[in-house]
Amino acid sequence: MENFVVFNFRIFYIVTLLYVDRVDWMMVYQGMICLAGNQVWWTWECEDTFNKMKRGKNKSGMKDFAKKQHRQIDELVVKV
Repeated sequence: MENFVVFNFRIFYIVTLLYVDRVDWMMVYQGMICLAGNQVWWTWECEDTFNKMKRGKNKSGMKDFAKKQHRQIDELVVKV
């Protein structure tokens, strides 16, 4: 079963079983919304990096991308 289907099922289950309003649920589970958004953004950045490498614009694209990801994680750790 795809993650998308599992994720949608769990949200539907929680909302209908607990009779929680969607906006209230979002306020309680802000972390999940942040993670989902970050996954979409990370996927786009990976695809963009691979496309640039394929076109020959950046031969060390994944190494540069890894450095960027490490920098972002370091910044997040300092903020948290």
